[in-house]
Amino acid sequence: HLDYYWRLHQEGDKNLGAILDALDASGRADDTAVIFTSDHGDMCGSHGLRSKGPFVYEEIMRVPLYVRAPGVTTPGTTTDALGTHVDLARTVASLAGADDPSLVGHDLLPSLREPSTPGREAVLLAQDSAWYESCVPLRYAMRGMFDGRHKYARYYGVGGSFDRMGRPSQHPKQVDVDADFEDHDHELYDLHEDPHELVNLANDRGRRREVREWFDRLRDEEARELRV
Repeated sequence: HLDYYWRLHQEGDKNLGAILDALDASGRADDTAVIFTSDHGDMCGSHGLRSKGPFVYEEIMRVPLYVRAPGVTTPGTTTDALGTHVDLARTVASLAGADDPSLVGHDLLPSLREPSTPGREAVLLAQDSAWYESCVPLRYAMRGMFDGRHKYARYYGVGGSFDRMGRPSQHPKQVDVDADFEDHDHELYDLHEDPHELVNLANDRGRRREVREWFDRLRDEEARELRV
């Protein structure tokens, strides 16, 4: 599986190279912004999982974002600024000189110009598909957040979801998005102390108050960002 994943990366690099070569040949490389990203990663056996699915681990949630924007970015620089796919439309508009504050998302252009400029305080993670039939009876639906160090997720679901053809279930979720704290499953990781996300701090009964605080913080962030 790792060999296959590596091969996909090689093919991606080759095809991106072909695009960049064509751009150079066109003579327009110096006034064209190039953005490379992905929708998700692959578990590749980490945590005993493969492919993608209803989980928040770095292997699938942390995706590449490479930007080459002449006059804006400096080759070889990186930034720790947090951003999400939601931010891309506004960032592209800003790169084109057409920034519109009414667009959803955070403008990442300041962090592209100066990598030390912070981005979001935290990013939201969410999905509402069981992906696999075996997950339907579980709390497969998820909303979470990551602030650069801590990652918290709340899981609900049990029933509902969609089948592989995208058809909705005839039965509603037993535990839905507005369920009480006690009806959720919870995950909390400290990526500074536990970069491979092997210790779920939410399982520590002594941290129950802390986990509830993360739950409340996430719900507040959802209300602000998702307007729900």
